[in-house]
Amino acid sequence: MLGNAFATLLIGHLIADFPLQTNRVYAWKKSGWPGLALHALIHVGVTAVLLIHPWQYAGPLLVLGVLHMLTDWVKLHLKCRWETVGFLVDQVVHVGVIYLLSGFVSAEDVIFPPPVLFAILAYTTLPALLTFTNVLRGDLRRMTTRQRVWVSSEDGMLRLAQMLGWPLIVILLVAWVGR
Repeated sequence: MLGNAFATLLIGHLIADFPLQTNRVYAWKKSGWPGLALHALIHVGVTAVLLIHPWQYAGPLLVLGVLHMLTDWVKLHLKCRWETVGFLVDQVVHVGVIYLLSGFVSAEDVIFPPPVLFAILAYTTLPALLTFTNVLRGDLRRMTTRQRVWVSSEDGMLRLAQMLGWPLIVILLVAWVGR
C-alpha cells in the first residue's frame, strides 16, 4: 500500500515538476546551474509546505533538492533520440529517490489526512499525464516531419497542465495556514 509519507513527497514532486515548472522556469533551468537550483528549491519548498514539521526533515529535503538538480542536469545533457524516453527515465529516477527518502519521513508529519491525501495525489497526476502526452505527441510529430519540435506553452495540453496546478497551490496554502 502507498504510504502517507511517500504519497506526500510524490505530491510535492508532481506539483513542482509540472504546474510550477513554467516555460520560464524550464528555459532558465536549461540555461545552467542557477535555473536548476531554482527548480530544485521549488521542489524543496513545495515538499516542506506539505510537512507539519519541515525543519525536522532538513536533511532529507536537502538530499531531495540536490538529487533532483543532478537528475535534471543529467537529463538535460544526455540527449535521448526520443524525448518520451528521457521524460520517463527522469520521472522514474525522481520517484525512486522520493521512495527512498519517504522512509525518513514520519507518516504523522504530513499535513493531509489519508482520504484527502490520496484525492490530491490523484488530481496531481493530471498535469503530469498531460505533460507526458504533450512530449509523446512531439515525438510522434517529429517521426512524421523529421523536425525538432520543442515543448512549449503554445501547446494547449501543456498550458492546461500548468493551469491545473493553481487549485493545488490554493489547497496547499489553505492547509499550510490552517495547520
